[in-house]
Amino acid sequence: MDDLSLEDLIAYVGAEKFEAACRCAWTVARSDWPEDLSMVPHDLADPLWFPRGAVEDGRVEKRLVLALTLYRRMPCYANLMYPISFVEGVACPQVRKRFWSAYRELLEQPDDRLAGPVAYTLHVDYFEGYSILGEVWSEMTRLPEPTERRRRSLRAKLDEPARRRLDPMDCRSFGDRG
Repeated sequence: MDDLSLEDLIAYVGAEKFEAACRCAWTVARSDWPEDLSMVPHDLADPLWFPRGAVEDGRVEKRLVLALTLYRRMPCYANLMYPISFVEGVACPQVRKRFWSAYRELLEQPDDRLAGPVAYTLHVDYFEGYSILGEVWSEMTRLPEPTERRRRSLRAKLDEPARRRLDPMDCRSFGDRG
């Protein structure tokens, strides 16, 4: 059983350091974090993604849920960069659908501190990776009907090489909606 919790992650780096990193995530750009805090998200990835057995059946979903919980406390790209390997290579279709649902919800957030890193990871990790580009695009543009915010963000992040790999009808019909 996978019983890793947010409290375990907090204890792993220390409560004071964790809270300081959360404050940084909410108040300053990632590149401006103090050096002693800049590695906190990466340090948290060790127990979250890389212990033995963390990716066994049934555990990936719990880790993805925990990763998104962590992200909501400490919204930064570094907390979103690790799940791609597990979403792409290990997670079953049902788990991926739940993950994409959470991503859509985060992308719709009016607070750019939550939505911005999600849009960025779509661009640099999922849209450039191509192996699951069609799935990601389909999940990001599916119902519930994307708001103008999500449409704008997705159009801005989908680069030309990725557009060429998608079915042209997918891009055209999505772009024509708003």
